[in-house]
Amino acid sequence: MAHVTVEGLTKIYNNGLSSEIKAVDDISFEIDNGEILTLVGPSGCGKTTVLRSIAGLVTPTEGEIYFDGELIVDDPPQDRNISMMFQEVALWGHMPVARNIGYGLELDGVEPDVIRSRIEELASNLQITDQLDQNISELSGGQQQRVALARAMIQDPALFLFDEPMSDLDAALKKELRPLIQKSVKRIGAPAIYVTHDQEEALTLSDKIAVMRDGEIEQFNTPVEIYRNPANEFVGKFIGSPQMNFVEVEPRFDNGTASVELEGMVYRFSREVPSTLKLGVRPHFVNVQPDSHDAGIPARHTIDEPMGENTHSHFDTDYGEFIAVTSAEFQGGGEEYKLTFEENGLRLFDDEGVALSSSRPVAAE
Repeated sequence: MAHVTVEGLTKIYNNGLSSEIKAVDDISFEIDNGEILTLVGPSGCGKTTVLRSIAGLVTPTEGEIYFDGELIVDDPPQDRNISMMFQEVALWGHMPVARNIGYGLELDGVEPDVIRSRIEELASNLQITDQLDQNISELSGGQQQRVALARAMIQDPALFLFDEPMSDLDAALKKELRPLIQKSVKRIGAPAIYVTHDQEEALTLSDKIAVMRDGEIEQFNTPVEIYRNPANEFVGKFIGSPQMNFVEVEPRFDNGTASVELEGMVYRFSREVPSTLKLGVRPHFVNVQPDSHDAGIPARHTIDEPMGENTHSHFDTDYGEFIAVTSAEFQGGGEEYKLTFEENGLRLFDDEGVALSSSRPVAAE
């Protein structure tokens, strides 16, 4: 187990045409024992390059990587005591499940009784005990994924690395495997870094999230903090389903404070703000009111997307499209409504899309 520190990590590739591509740009973070850190962002944002740099498969152009305060950036991969699980399970088809799981320990010369004991413990935790004597070809995709997870965890590593291991699985299998990964990592106590482009995976799996874009970390925090207080417009749109609603507003200033008025809704803020603003509100904090309601944005309902436990309802307004999370029973029927906002769901952003600190409303008139 190792406390992992990354400082100023940069990776520049030369594309052979006298120009350079900066895949990772001066990023830093820390992760402690037993924590799961998820690197999330769109394709090409640099998250896999970060993971491969930590694994020793990529040599950083600049920056340092420490395990428990010891610099390991020049150590070869085999000396880093890392277990890595890739998108492709890459299991050995000619070996039964049990040997697939324990083969790495065989190569290390571990006693057969010890190997068998650890295989059985992991198989029990991952619910594949009945498959230990089966061939890989006899297993479902979800079972193969569990075997790959057991193989990654049997080494008792200092650090787990996961490179989009569930991207090829359906939604039901992902929901089934996520808690198994969480429980297994917590049980062993080693830190884990998990790469995905799926923001739902990031929110449900992680202790910390690093949201990346163009080789940089846009925000590093807990899932709850990132969801409730996105650092900028990009994070607000990328994290959360449906994505955050945005509307341009003009503040009024009075004695060092600012107020925002929008269709009869007034919100006061406890600090000065720029003259051009965007108001952001998560769909979960948008309330759908009857058209006769005194205040609110006039909105015409367009479509409903039933999601089982709730509905994602779309509305056209003079400020653009809005999405509200409504009850499972809601049916808009193309009618006219008013949209109002819950104060604790509001966030202010400047004209460059950067969230303003201390921008929660202090009162509503």
